[in-house]
Amino acid sequence: MKATSRLRGVHSPARRWQTGESCQAAVLLASVASARQPHQPTALSPLDTARLTTTCTRGSFWWGASLGVHVGHSETIERAGVSDDAQPLWWAKGGELIGRSPSRIKWFRSLWEGSETRPAFGNLVPTQSYLNDASKSSIVANLLSASNGSYIFAHFLRSGRWTVPLWSSVGRDDDANWEVRLMDYWGMKVSVLATLTGNASSATIDVPAVPANYELVRVAA
Repeated sequence: MKATSRLRGVHSPARRWQTGESCQAAVLLASVASARQPHQPTALSPLDTARLTTTCTRGSFWWGASLGVHVGHSETIERAGVSDDAQPLWWAKGGELIGRSPSRIKWFRSLWEGSETRPAFGNLVPTQSYLNDASKSSIVANLLSASNGSYIFAHFLRSGRWTVPLWSSVGRDDDANWEVRLMDYWGMKVSVLATLTGNASSATIDVPAVPANYELVRVAA
């Protein structure tokens, strides 16, 4: 891989030799992801994670993934009253992950690697959408979609009742249905909320709080 890694600056599409991008500032992530070449791996290593709660840090994994980005980590949470040499810096000292984060990171990874019910992560196309917000005041959700429309991952940035368009023309020669699933990253489980007919043109999802993650999957009836 030929890649660049930086703390500031903007992505340049002119770097045709570049096959990857590593970004350590979250504020740059959206511009980096939107400017990336098709199927070009983009990585985020969150900066100043000592200032984030564990819930917020895990949320950044899902936010990055919803933009088609491979998210990693840099520092860990700084522990008060611990000397610099004794601070558990995973990347610097090769130490073991502490707390319950390892299991949640492992579960997150299992959703996208080697899954038989989801397309390969690198083949999904990232977009940002206002959905049914006519005012277009701010982005409602980041979407990752299969090119044939058979899969949509939605990372909601705003609460409310939202309508997600579906490709009803998918699977013309089968009797597949759509499943609407809630992806609970804290509880590490995926729950089916509703099943829609294969010719459904949209799905309505009530999002009580954000961030929230859902997937819409075409499955055999």
